[in-house]
Parts: sequence; C-alpha cells; structure tokens
Amino acid sequence: MKPRVVITGMGTINPLASSLDEFYTALIQGRSGITRWRTLDLTGIDCQVGGDLGDFDFKAALDGLKSRMREARWNKLRRIFRASSFANKMAALAAVEAFLDAGWEGVDFDPYRISVVTAGHDFNHNYILSNNLRFIKDPMLVDTLVGMEGLDTNIAATASEVLGVFGPTHTVGGACASGNLALRDAYRDILSGECDRAVVIAPPFDITTSDIFAMTLLNAVVTDPKLQEPPQRASCPFDHARGGFVPAHGAGAIILEELQCARRRGAYIYGELIGVKAYGEGNRLPAPNSVGQARLIRDLIASCGLRPEDIDYVNCHATSTKAGDLEEVEAIKLAFGEHAYKLKLNATKSMIGHLTWSAAIVETIAALLQLKHGMLHPSVNIHEQDPEIDLDVCANISQPHRINCFLKNSFGFGGISCCTIIKRYEE
Repeated sequence: MKPRVVITGMGTINPLASSLDEFYTALIQGRSGITRWRTLDLTGIDCQVGGDLGDFDFKAALDGLKSRMREARWNKLRRIFRASSFANKMAALAAVEAFLDAGWEGVDFDPYRISVVTAGHDFNHNYILSNNLRFIKDPMLVDTLVGMEGLDTNIAATASEVLGVFGPTHTVGGACASGNLALRDAYRDILSGECDRAVVIAPPFDITTSDIFAMTLLNAVVTDPKLQEPPQRASCPFDHARGGFVPAHGAGAIILEELQCARRRGAYIYGELIGVKAYGEGNRLPAPNSVGQARLIRDLIASCGLRPEDIDYVNCHATSTKAGDLEEVEAIKLAFGEHAYKLKLNATKSMIGHLTWSAAIVETIAALLQLKHGMLHPSVNIHEQDPEIDLDVCANISQPHRINCFLKNSFGFGGISCCTIIKRYEE
C-alpha cells in the first residue's frame, strides 16, 4: 500500500489577509482585496487595478512572529530579511506560518527527510529591474547581494535555512499551474519513501509595470474602465461581462506529511492529498482547451480509484477571462457528465485576483478552510451569470456545504495544467 499523505500546516499572505482565520472570514463575507495599484505607476496602461501588497509591512509581520518562534530561528529570519527581496521575504513569512501552524516548532525530526519545493519562476522581476536601473545610474548603487537574491533558487534556499531542513530543495515552474506542480513533486517525494515530510512554498510574483502592459497586449488582463470602477468589481469570474484577469501579489505555503508521522505527534489534519496529475496541451499560446482539461480531470479521478460522483466541490481556476472560464466549465461538464450539475463550484480569484504562480497553493488553502468550517465562500461580482455557465458557482452568496472530496484546478499559459484531489481525512 502506498503511503498516505496529509496536510498539517498552512500559511498565506494575500490581498485579503495575512492569517488563516482572517482569510477565511473575509472569504465567507465576500470581501474583495482588489484596489487601484499604489506601488506601481500604471500611467497610460489600460489595466489599473490589482491585489497590491508592494507596501506590505514586513517589520510588523516579523515582530508578530517573535513570541511564537525559537529566539535563534527568529534572529536568523531577521538577519536574512535585511537584504532580502520582496518575494523572498513574503515566501519566508508564509513558510514560517505554515511551519508554526503544523506545530513543527520544538519537534524533533530528521531534517534530511524533509523536502522544500518552491512553486513558480521569475519571481523577482521588479527587484531585478530596480537594480538594473540603479546600475545604469551608478553600479555601486545596486544591492550587495543582488547576484544571489535575484535568483529563484535563493527563495528555496532561504526557507531551507530558516526552517532548518536539508532534504531535496528545488524550484518547480509551470506558469499558473506552478502551485499544483510543486505539490506534485512534494507528494512524490513522500510516496517514493525518500522523505517523510515536505514544505511547499509559493512566493509572489514581484510584477512590474511592463509585465502588466505585456498582459494587456495579450488581452489577458482586465482593461475595460467600466469593470475597474470600483476596483473591487474588476475580478468577475463566470459573469457575462468578465473581461480579463486581475493581477495580484500573494504567497502561500502548505506542509505535507506521511500520515503515520502526523499521527505520532497528534497533528491536526486539514485534509488528505490523494492524487495529483499534470498535462501538457502541446500549444504555447494562451488558448485553453476544454477537451484536454476534461481528459486530465477524468484521468486524475480514475488514478485515485474514485468515480466522478465522489467529488462534491471544485475550486476552479476561474481567472475571469472570456475563454478561460467557459472552457473550464465545459471541461467540468465533459469530465463529470450529469454529476456536474450536482457539484458546487466557486472562484477564489473573484476576491483576491490572480496570484499567478502562487494561485493554486493559496486557493487550495481557501478550499481547505472551507472544508474545515463546512461553508463555501461566494463567487462575487456575478451581476449577470453567463448563460453558458449553467452550473452552481455559488454566485454572490456563501452557503453551507460539507466537502468530502474536492478537485482543485490550475491551468497555465502554454497549456501547462495540473489538478489535485484532496479529501476529508478519515482514520
């Protein structure tokens, strides 16, 4: 029998909250974290709104951890923060929150049997750009550690150092499917027997003004002024008027453990990860394909030894693009048949925007919080539901629902897709 893998810790910083309780409360209340960008100058660019955390108070967050951590670990984190990039600091905070939430502080474990898998790529665009501009002005103005901090791998290495774990440490990139792909690698580390535990970290994408402009050229982000006033209206998955995704900052981290390890220390278990499957579309263009997505979902369900009827909730990728939302719903219909009309669906991005590389991890945390509390958050901003999206998408109202087994979709640019299935933990 293959090992059972459970989720025992979570942490997130996103446009709605920087704690699990605050995040869940905001989701259930249907609040939006989308504003006009404060820390990027988007003058002349059609997309003006996003989930902006560029002015996040890292000092306050670090101070808030002091009483919850060993002094030596906190001092190490504080020293590292002095020269860390925005993405590295936010990822480290999310990782530490998950570490503490899992009850790992003060627990003896073999650090060589814990992997660290970081989700995403190209995290430090804004940090690198700012240092390049300083270099042009005067080479001596660049950050002393820019040659290290600018590398994606530095984020995984920082988490390894702060948490004191020495198992396989690496980065897995796959556009907006990165979070689930990282879960896939971490899951396999435990299934193979190489590791007993894993830390999956999803840093923010430190996006630049030019990145947002580039997305307008692809018609990927929201550009309609009417959808951006007020900003909270801009992210509207499943709505007839949806017009593109809303870029946002955010980070998340999830702790995986082999079941017996978690049981021995009496850990709280959020859910059991029972399957992850990835798929490539063979097309580099951002053109979602419902047929391919449906096959991925069907194959994943079969690989878990389940029937479609065993799934009762889908946390959708649902980016608020015209084609993306429609193709995903069509894929769900193809994969589930008549059972699709009995499923509950919702779109976490309607409130936090699109966190790109970290989206799948933060949205999985949202799904697990809903599983824990027995309440589904609304998909907000649905003023006129697209008539072709005729499934139950929890439009505008939170509702009670006992999640027993859920599907988490993530579909990235270039046809890079990865989905997971997580079920309620039972002995």
